[in-house]
Amino acid sequence: MPKKTFFRLSEAKRSLIERSAITVINEQGYDSATIKDIVNTAGIPRGSFYQYFNGLSDLFIHLIQIIAKRKFSYMGHLFEQLEKHPFLEMFRELTRAGLMFAKDDKEAYLFGYHLYHSQSEEVLALRARLEDEGIAMMESYLMNDANKDWLKEGTDIRMLAKMLYDFNARDLVYQFYRGDPIELMIKRTDAFINILREGVKKEASNE
Repeated sequence: MPKKTFFRLSEAKRSLIERSAITVINEQGYDSATIKDIVNTAGIPRGSFYQYFNGLSDLFIHLIQIIAKRKFSYMGHLFEQLEKHPFLEMFRELTRAGLMFAKDDKEAYLFGYHLYHSQSEEVLALRARLEDEGIAMMESYLMNDANKDWLKEGTDIRMLAKMLYDFNARDLVYQFYRGDPIELMIKRTDAFINILREGVKKEASNE
């Protein structure tokens, strides 16, 4: 996270540093980007950087939060509907909104690509943390559904949350960066959700 001194800067200077960092990371990748590249692009002294951040990973986490806010503008209205509709029903629309955000926001698309492909120990640790947080969030929504009797009794909430997270954050992300059409990914999402909701076991015959 940025230090307090960063937030004392003018909005214009904060934005300059943030956009310069995104530009450098999108051009070079996180693993190749350096603080020197970022401060040179922003036109600020190298020493100033350490007045604002402890290191590159601090800045990177801050940028992820900025992009997450931009993504929420596509999805926020859907999260508001989760009190009235089961999470599995909303999963398709949340997925579509996330994909459309990545399609429309090229800068965020590239930034996410580098987050997804980085082999830096710092980024791998960050991805692991984001995964834990993502699964916990889905688990809370599913638990809410279970409390409303919208899920089958005895459903393994934790496993279901992990399956949904893995499908979204691994399968769909891989398909997206591979260049698969969004409508095809939505169809795959529908098929996946249908299997979860309906199951695959054949009903026993009464004959």
